[in-house]
Amino acid sequence: MNKKTSILLVDSEECIRSVYSELLKDAGFEVQTAVSGRDVLHNFTEPYPDMVITDVINPDMNGLYFAGALRKLRYTGLIIIFSGEEKEELVDLSKKLGINVSAVFEKTADINKMIKEIVNLAQVEQPA
Repeated sequence: MNKKTSILLVDSEECIRSVYSELLKDAGFEVQTAVSGRDVLHNFTEPYPDMVITDVINPDMNGLYFAGALRKLRYTGLIIIFSGEEKEELVDLSKKLGINVSAVFEKTADINKMIKEIVNLAQVEQPA
C-alpha cells in the first residue's frame, strides 16, 4: 500500500474508539474517529475515507440507518458494522435495503482477529 487506507471509526463509547483506533493505526491504517453518525453526516465531505466502521447501536442513529445515509450521499467505500446481534441477519437486511455493508463483526469477538479481517477487506476490496 503506497497510500495508507483511511478509516472513519464511529462509536459513542470512548474506550472502544480509543482501543480500536490504536489497533488499526498499529495495523497501518490512517484513522479518524467520531462519536455519532449524525455529526459525521453534517460534516461528510471529500476526500471520503476508504472505510467506515460503525456500531449498529448508537444513541442518535442506528448503524444501518447511518450506513444507508452514507450510501445516499453516494459513498462507495467499505462499510463495516459492529454488532452484538446476529451477523447474518444484519448482512441480509443491509442487502435488502440496498446498503450492502462489507462486513458485520461481533463487538465482543477476538479483536486481533477482527483487525486481521479488516486488513484483508482493505487489501481485497480497495481500488488500486
